[in-house]
Amino acid sequence: LSDAPCEADRARPRFTRGACSSGLLFTCKALQNMQRDPAAELHVCFRRSYDTVLKHHHSFVVRSVVTVSTRRLMGTPS
Repeated sequence: LSDAPCEADRARPRFTRGACSSGLLFTCKALQNMQRDPAAELHVCFRRSYDTVLKHHHSFVVRSVVTVSTRRLMGTPS
């Protein structure tokens, strides 16, 4: 038997508990922002959450993609 990883191991996504909890924290903070400021637009609440929770984990390129994606998904012009 070989010590090389099998095909099933290569095909499986590599999510960690930290990545999952960061995603949940991001969503939780966005919902809290929406409750705290009901007049704010949806993309603003998610942007605040992203800046607080995930921004420091991403490179400049990913941050730019997130900014454009958030605005497009929330239906606002960029």
